[in-house]
Amino acid sequence: MAAAAPAGGLPPLTVLSDPDSQSFGAVNIDSVPVEIYKVEHGERKTTCWIEAVEGKEFQVSARTSWKATAVKSVLSVDGSTVRGYGLGREERADKKVVCRGARISPTQIRPFVFAKMALTDDADATTVSEDVLKHLGTVQLHFHRAELKGHAGMSKTSYRDRSQAVVDERSKKAALAHTTAYGEAKSELSSAKGPRFRSIDNKPYHTLEFKYRSRELLELEGILEPAPAPASTSPGPVIVSSFNTPAAHSSASPSTSRKKRRASSSSASHEAELQVLRAQVARLEEENSQLKDGGGRVKREAGDVEEDVKPHDVAVKGAKIGKDRVENGRTVIDLLDDD
Repeated sequence: MAAAAPAGGLPPLTVLSDPDSQSFGAVNIDSVPVEIYKVEHGERKTTCWIEAVEGKEFQVSARTSWKATAVKSVLSVDGSTVRGYGLGREERADKKVVCRGARISPTQIRPFVFAKMALTDDADATTVSEDVLKHLGTVQLHFHRAELKGHAGMSKTSYRDRSQAVVDERSKKAALAHTTAYGEAKSELSSAKGPRFRSIDNKPYHTLEFKYRSRELLELEGILEPAPAPASTSPGPVIVSSFNTPAAHSSASPSTSRKKRRASSSSASHEAELQVLRAQVARLEEENSQLKDGGGRVKREAGDVEEDVKPHDVAVKGAKIGKDRVENGRTVIDLLDDD
């Protein structure tokens, strides 16, 4: 993504250059150069990593301070040559070329777009050669020593349409999820005539390579530090006091009063239920007492079998039981039968 200078620190690195600071390149999103990471210098090659922001258009800029000859810079995206630019010795010091997309006609270009990789399980439908496959996920600027060839009109320039590479899913790189697609055609006029340069050497004297990946993959590869987790915005636990202060009573809201009324109503309803239960218990106790005093059928606990109880086994209310006698002025009932 577009770089922003951290507060109190050095500005982010956004321009890639060779060790001698003679060749320079940058990738821009929304006309702002993106931050580059993990710059490494090798023989005739300098590499770095950038974040591929899915769905975003990007542009590539180049300039050089090479003094010996004219310079031709050739832009390759995902291993395919897109455009070449020539810089004469008299203009190289202050001229920067910017490529906004692949030219498909003298008046139109297709902009570069970071997109999810296009995969297929049909080997015949793939559009990527083995040589191109190893350069997927890269933007390369090749700087060649060059000489002026002359001027040519648009009629001598050939154009072709561009489309995103389609990759056989069996040959997909594990650490690659995005390639470059080409957006809808945009108007951009080409100059009617311009200088044409040819390379003096077969190989560039230096190459700048931007390897682009999603942020998730850059973090997995250890190139970027994981973004800090966002701070939680959920409220903490609410502590409800069981004590009411006078201030709380005076500042009670209408909703609080309604809650209190509902609580009071609920308490009254609970008391009424208790009274009903007490009445039911009293009635059951009375019925149980009557069963003890009366005879007849006695029903045991649930699951037991009902049985008949003989009248002489149960005291019948009002019936005389045993024999009476008087001892010391008191009537005593003798429950033991002499028989």
